Amino acid sequence: MNYNNFMKQVILYTDGACSGNPGIGGWGAVLLYGAYKTEISGGEGETTNNRMEITAVIEGLKKERAEHDQEHMTHFVCGVGRPIRF
Repeated sequence: MNYNNFMKQVILYTDGACSGNPGIGGWGAVLLYGAYKTEISGGEGETTNNRMEITAVIEGLKKERAEHDQEHMTHFVCGVGRPIRF
């Protein structure tokens, strides 16, 4: 059985930054699934740039899991300017 026919593709774009390091920071994530798009964001008063970058990824993955509560395999393609696919 070819499981690729049953697997979905969700594209997750993320970014995080802060003003000063540490300083006031924010993060955002956009999830694309077919014609559907979900945007989420947040921030903190005293944080670092790296923390906001990784928070964007974590929150994006949590949102995807909450919206599509089913078992699935996760494949990460990481790099600057490239999406994470799962």
